[in-house]
Amino acid sequence: MSEIVDLHIRIKKLLVERIYESFFLIFVVGSVLGYAVGARIDKCDLPDENAIEVVDEEKPEADVSVTMEVPVPIVNDPDRSSGLVNDIQLESVCADIAGAIAKPGVYCLDQGSMVIDIVKEAGGFSSSVADSYVARIMNLSQQVRANSKIYIPYEEEVKCDLLELTLKNVRTDEVLPNVGSTGETTEPLPEQTDEQNQNSDVSAPSCIDLNSASISELIEIDGIGESTAQKIIDARPFVSVEGLLDVSGIGDAKYAQMKDSFCPI
Repeated sequence: MSEIVDLHIRIKKLLVERIYESFFLIFVVGSVLGYAVGARIDKCDLPDENAIEVVDEEKPEADVSVTMEVPVPIVNDPDRSSGLVNDIQLESVCADIAGAIAKPGVYCLDQGSMVIDIVKEAGGFSSSVADSYVARIMNLSQQVRANSKIYIPYEEEVKCDLLELTLKNVRTDEVLPNVGSTGETTEPLPEQTDEQNQNSDVSAPSCIDLNSASISELIEIDGIGESTAQKIIDARPFVSVEGLLDVSGIGDAKYAQMKDSFCPI
């Protein structure tokens, strides 16, 4: 019984010691944290020694109002005769004009200028200009393109081009007579009539009638001699050209050679 009491006392003392140690540890940690937080707050509140204090003094505001008028140039407005238009530098375009012109060369004009403007700048057309070409083909109101070439043709150039074009469109046999090898003029050959064409076709038949051809006509065909011609006559009548294969002495090779010479039956 005494041993149990002693054990109980020891446990009680041990618990008291652990409680004291815990309170002491909490006190130490709390003190350290409090010191650290206080030091940080003090550091933030301290004024900077190098800082310069700036005091804003109230100054009376001055009532300043500036009014500026910006003139806007208006182009092509007859109601405003302002000198600002003359100060505007318009972009220029340069072009080369040549041909039937008084003073050929390179001229620079304001952008938007027309062909007639550069013609006037170059002194106008010369006396040898192709008036019909200018009137019918050229567009004097067209705007001049930068770095372009303008050519005004002469009257003689237009005539030569027109003559060459006319000769190309006309048949030679309608203009020039027939000339022989000796240089003498010959009459054109008369055209053959339909009857003459038919006679020429009859005189030169393209095939031979297998059932009516004579021996002399048959032997004119390649591969047929007098003996074979007589056999063909003896084997008549034929109902087709292929019947020649039944004639003695005519095989496939010889038949292929002569079949196109006979008219179809």
